[in-house]
Amino acid sequence: MARRYLNLVILIGLGLTFCETGIEINLTCWVKQTAETFRARSQILGEKKWAMVNLSWGWTVKKPDGDSVIVERSPGGEEDYTYLGSTDVDTVMTFTDKDSILTGWAWYTYRLSLVAGERVDEFKKVDVDLPGYIDILTPGTDSLSIPNDTLQIVWHKLKEGGDEYKVEIFKSNATEPESLVNLINPIYSTTTKDTMITVEVPDSLYPPLNGYIIRVINSKLVEFVTDTATGFRAFFRLP
Repeated sequence: MARRYLNLVILIGLGLTFCETGIEINLTCWVKQTAETFRARSQILGEKKWAMVNLSWGWTVKKPDGDSVIVERSPGGEEDYTYLGSTDVDTVMTFTDKDSILTGWAWYTYRLSLVAGERVDEFKKVDVDLPGYIDILTPGTDSLSIPNDTLQIVWHKLKEGGDEYKVEIFKSNATEPESLVNLINPIYSTTTKDTMITVEVPDSLYPPLNGYIIRVINSKLVEFVTDTATGFRAFFRLP
């Protein structure tokens, strides 16, 4: 009796430990989720919005015996699931949803099911709230002459986002909006809690007759849930 009581105390203790780390427990697995939205604005890049969801999960006790894990998605709260794909069973598993149907300010439910032979067992449902879009308002035109080498950048506040925004400027002539996700080596980078900044843009660092991309990022991390919104604005600097 004493041994059974001790085992029960140990199991409860382990459960509390997992909960305190922010890992979501549902008997068999923990889940991390990342929801991202993107908005690009300019005549060069076009007006485009897109989104993606990344799920990763691992097994709390041990990796189960099975052939694959099926991933399905439904509009939040509905039971009409769409098959998205499957992954091989591994210690840690990931799945990325880039379907064009995804949109900001929307709620989706993902269902994970283990396939073993002819048996299919649902083991987890994950609700994902996609954040809204960051809309860069200023500059508002594609071609700019910048008097006094001073550029003002203004964007809409993301109400459900984190406290800080990361603002970056890149020298780039990108023409495909999706390629903006891979921008590296900014000319300028700062963080702010405001929704407006003024940047000094001397000709020596921002020569005329070149294309530039402004990127504004807002991220919110709550335990193992990360929401990120990114806004892009392209412009061409005139002499």
